[in-house]
Amino acid sequence: NMTSIVYFAWQHHMATKGSLVDRGANGGIAGEDVCIITKSSRSVDVQGIDNHRINNIPIVTAGGVIHTQQGIGIGIFHQYAYTGKGKSVHSSAQLEWYKHDVNDCSIKVNGGKQTITTAEGFVIPLDIENGLPYLQIRPYTDSEWDDLPHVIMTDDTDWDPSVLDHQLTNDKTWFDTVPDVGNNDLLDQFGNFRVNLTLFQHDIDVGLLETKVLPTTLIHYRTFQHAIEPCLPDFEKLCPNFGWLGPIQKLAHTFDCTTQYGRLPMSTTLKTWYCSTLRPCRDATISSSSMPRAIEATISSLI
Repeated sequence: NMTSIVYFAWQHHMATKGSLVDRGANGGIAGEDVCIITKSSRSVDVQGIDNHRINNIPIVTAGGVIHTQQGIGIGIFHQYAYTGKGKSVHSSAQLEWYKHDVNDCSIKVNGGKQTITTAEGFVIPLDIENGLPYLQIRPYTDSEWDDLPHVIMTDDTDWDPSVLDHQLTNDKTWFDTVPDVGNNDLLDQFGNFRVNLTLFQHDIDVGLLETKVLPTTLIHYRTFQHAIEPCLPDFEKLCPNFGWLGPIQKLAHTFDCTTQYGRLPMSTTLKTWYCSTLRPCRDATISSSSMPRAIEATISSLI
């Protein structure tokens, strides 16, 4: 078989003693953290960042001590390109082709297990660091080779990553078989709120909304079993905001005749609000979408 095989792998910074489980790699690479068991006559080219390429890398069978739910064992990795430097890199695709279940998602996300479950029932834990999954592995000793169970991780036949190729985008029947996502009554397709929501509901004892005039006397609002007493503004401090247009009594009269629906952001820049793309924010209940209204005031009578 003279077919040219190229393994793609990207260099990652590894702060822990672990080998990367990489979905961006289409073939496994054996580093200095494993032992070489056998060496084949085949070789491959390894290509990485900036198209940097290493040619004629030998294909080997490597092994190393790994952790499982049954204790430590020796993982056997067939059809790995041997560089002998740095940490090993494991291809998720190559592992899955051998009927293993590679769940390299963090347990902090839905459905994440960060484990590799082999076809024989071994469960191998993975460590997530900086968002990347790592498999703890080290070279074995002669006594460990004799005493520990051997866990076969990849197939020993010639590995060709193209066996997994399948073009789904051009499959016209696929679009008809996938159900549409349910309509979101809260947000539209751009992430904007469809309707206004009620943030709080108040029982008001006077016709405040009908007259749109702030009362001059104290009024109690009943909200969730708490009594809230409105307080009058400090009109003396507000005088500079109104250009000192008259005495404090006229400023108070302005407040009596206006709605005060305006809102200012906590900065000098006016902002438009959108639905957050952050997961913690999406999980929380978002309860208001109304935009600020300008203050409706007529000051001609004050001049």
